[in-house]
Order: sequence, then C-alpha cells, then structure tokens
Amino acid sequence: YLGVDPGKKGGWAVISEEGRCLYTAALPYTGDQIDVVTLDSDITAWCKPFTDVSAVIEHPLVRTGESDTGHLNSGKNFGILIAIATLKGFRIHTPQPGPWKSKMRLSSDKSQSMKLCDQLFPEAHNWIRGPRGGAFDGLAEAILIAEYQRRIDGGRKGQRFDEIPSTASPSMRRDNSGFFREMREGYE
Repeated sequence: YLGVDPGKKGGWAVISEEGRCLYTAALPYTGDQIDVVTLDSDITAWCKPFTDVSAVIEHPLVRTGESDTGHLNSGKNFGILIAIATLKGFRIHTPQPGPWKSKMRLSSDKSQSMKLCDQLFPEAHNWIRGPRGGAFDGLAEAILIAEYQRRIDGGRKGQRFDEIPSTASPSMRRDNSGFFREMREGYE
C-alpha cells in the first residue's frame, strides 16, 4: 500500500499487506509543484518488488481563505500523483480527509495522528520525527492513509484486525465498533 498525504508538508509511505511500515518520506517539491521525476524514481524503487499495489491518495479539500493559486496548485499536484499511480498500474483510492480520519478515530488534531502512528507502527517512530524530535505529521498521516485502505481491503477478505486504539481523551472518543461491519456491508 502506497499512502500519500499530498500537502506541501505531506509525505508518502509504503506499508506491507501484513501491516508493517517499510518506508516513508516527504514529498519532493520544486517550488509549489511536486518534483515528478524524483517522486516517480523513489516510488519505483520502493514499489517495484510488489506486483499488486494500491495507491491511496488523500483527496485535497478546498479550504476557506485559501488563494486561487493555492487551489490550483493543490489540484495540479493531486493530478500529478494520480498520473504517476495510473502509469504504474496501481489501483487508486482517493479518500477525503473527514471519512478516513473518522474511521481511524482521528480528528483534525495532528498530534492524534502522531500518537496513532506510534501505536500501530512503532518501527516508524524515528521516521516521523525530525532530529530534534519535531513532528512530521504529514509522514504519519501518509502511513495512516495507507493503513486505512489496508483495513478496508482486509475487511473485504474477511480478515480481522485489532481494534484501532483511541487517541482522544475519554470525553472526545467516538464509537468505532462499526468500522469493519460497515465496510463489509458495502461489499457483500
């Protein structure tokens, strides 16, 4: 699974079908545009050994107050990511932030994404932090976006996964018991 958080501070990650994070890196940019050649080369290096890859690219949202140029750049970069995945023959999924975060028990609070990534992927702990411990939440979210699709696909195949741990305080927790049932019902 190739997960992509397409923001300027976003990243991409490769996780295995067994649920292990193999690699994550920041998206390479030249100015406001994704560096297509570098990203294509890096993805090829990490995904070449796999014959069946799902690219899970978070669909960008239009944000109030963002400039027209910002919207244009988001759309252009999203198109670049779709094009790379299409040319590589990957299955493409484009979840919006709200639904995938809700299913993964997350809110817009980036510290929750960091905490959940640490809980589910301890091997990625040092990858999602800078040399002085600063959070690279775009990398954590790229990993979690891939995990979201892995769980959906596993649910379709009848695989069971551990419940997603809550990252919110008890008063903020949402019931997530229907995650897999809801996914299966849509595909049975």
